[in-house]
Amino acid sequence: MTTRPADAWWTRAIRIALWLVPALWLADQLLPPINHDVGLLLRAAERMLDGERLYIDIVDINPPLIIWLSALAPLAERAVGVLSIPTWFSAIAIGLIAISTAATGALLRRDGDRTRREAEIGTLAALFILAALPGQDFGQREHLMLAASFPYLALAACRARAVPVGRGLALAVAVAAAIGFALKPWFLAVPLAVELLVLVARPIRVGLRDPVPWTIAAAVAAVAAATILVTPTYVEIALPLVIEAYAPLRQDWRTVFAATELGHAAAAWACLAAAAFAWSRAILARLTAAAALPAFAIVLGQGMGWSYHLYPAASLIAWLAMLLGIELVRRQEPVRGRLVAAGAAAAAAVAFVVLVPNALMTPFARSAPYDNSPSKRIEALIASHGDDQPVLALSVLVWPFYPAINYAKSGMAMRYFSLWPIRGLCRICPPAGRTFRAPAEMSASERRLFESDAADFAAKAPTLLFVQTDWRLSRCRNQPFDFLAYFRCHPAFERAFRSYRPLTTVDNIAVYHRAPPPIHAPWPR
Repeated sequence: MTTRPADAWWTRAIRIALWLVPALWLADQLLPPINHDVGLLLRAAERMLDGERLYIDIVDINPPLIIWLSALAPLAERAVGVLSIPTWFSAIAIGLIAISTAATGALLRRDGDRTRREAEIGTLAALFILAALPGQDFGQREHLMLAASFPYLALAACRARAVPVGRGLALAVAVAAAIGFALKPWFLAVPLAVELLVLVARPIRVGLRDPVPWTIAAAVAAVAAATILVTPTYVEIALPLVIEAYAPLRQDWRTVFAATELGHAAAAWACLAAAAFAWSRAILARLTAAAALPAFAIVLGQGMGWSYHLYPAASLIAWLAMLLGIELVRRQEPVRGRLVAAGAAAAAAVAFVVLVPNALMTPFARSAPYDNSPSKRIEALIASHGDDQPVLALSVLVWPFYPAINYAKSGMAMRYFSLWPIRGLCRICPPAGRTFRAPAEMSASERRLFESDAADFAAKAPTLLFVQTDWRLSRCRNQPFDFLAYFRCHPAFERAFRSYRPLTTVDNIAVYHRAPPPIHAPWPR
C-alpha cells in the first residue's frame, strides 16, 4: 500500500519540526550566562595564551587538557575579532554536538540491528539529551564527555556485531572518545566497562586485532604524557591541593545517595538493565546499560552530588530507555513480553523527568533570569568601576564572579580563581576558638595560597575587592569565617588594604573600591 502524498507531507513536516526543536535550547546557549565553571576555565585559557604558566601563575586542580581545549574559544575570538569569548565557546560546543549527532546517526544506520527510521529516532534522542537536558551545565566536562560517548557507543555496537565501519570514521570516533574520557581520570571507567562487554561478545583474537581500543589507550597515554611533560607543576602543586583541599570535601556515599536522585536512578537502571540483558536483542542497549553503571560509581566517587556529576548517568539511562522503547514498538511481542518492556517505558519517564535536573527546563528559561542576577550586578560594577583592570574576590564561591568577569572582560588579580581550597584546608578548628591558623601553623598548600594571593593583591592593586561575608565553618562551631581578617595577617595585604573604601554590597558580598591617591598641591614658590 502506497503512502498518500498528504501523509508523506505531514510525515516530513513532523520530522523537520522534531529536528528543529532542539535548536531552541541550543540558541539559548548562545545567550548569557555561560556556566560558571566554564567561565573560569575560559579565563584560565586566556591567561595561558597571554603567557602565564599553568599551576604557577594560574592555580587550579583540573588537569590541563580542559584548559587546552578551552583555548579554542579565545583563539577564535582573537583571530576573527567578532563575538565574545563565551559566545565562541558556546558556538564551538554546539558544533561539537552537531558532529557527535551526525557521527552517531551514521553509525546507527550502518548497524543492521534497526531500521533507518529507528536509527533516526535514536539519533534524535541523543540530540535532545545533549541540547535540552544540560541546562545550566552546558559545556561542563561531563557534558563534553557525553557528547563523545554517543558515537563511541554506536561504534562499539557495530564492532561487537562485526558490522563493517570505515577505518577513518572508526579512528576519528575513537580519538574523540579518548579526549572526552581523558578530561577527568575517573571517566576512563566508562570505556573500560564498554570494552569488556565488546570483548565478551566476540572471539578474543578478533578483539585483540581491533584498532579502536588500542587507539583510545594510545590517545589517553599521550594526554597523560603531555600533562607530565608540558605541565610538570600539575603533579607538584595541583595534586597535593586535590589531596589536602578537595578530597576532604567529599561526602560519604550514603549522604550523596540520599541528597541526589541516585536512588531513583539506581532503580531505573536496574529495571532497564534487566530488560536490556534479559529481553532485548540489541547489543547497543546492553552497552549503554554497561556504560551507565560506572557513571553511577563516578558520582559516588566524586562525593559532591552536583547536578553535572549526575548528568552522564541519568542521560545514559534516558537513552537506554529510548532504545528499549524503539525495540518494543518494533517487536510487538505477546502480552508477557510487552509487560517487561512496559516497565522499561515507565523507567523512561522517571529518567527524563526525575533523574535529569534540567529535564523540564523550557527553552530560554536559563538565560531569562540572568539580567536580574547577582552575577549581572557584579558584571555591571566591574564595567563601571573596574577601569579594565583585574578585580579580586575573597570568596569560596566561583559563581557569581564567573561568568561576570568573562562578560566584563576583566580578570582575577590572583593565581587562584577562588578561595575554595580554604573549605578543605581549614576544615579542622584551630585551638582557642579561632577560625583560622596563623601563618606559621599553615600547611604547605595553605601557606602557598595565603602568600601568593596576598602578594598578588599588593602587587596588582585591583580597583575592586569583593569579600564574601556569609560563609561559615560548619565543622568549627558554625562560626563565620572573616576573609579580611585572615588575609590582613599578611603585612603586604594589610598595607595595600588601607587604600580601600566600602562601596556597596551585592547579596552577601561586600564590595570595596580602591581610593585614588591623594593629590598634593605643589608648594608655592
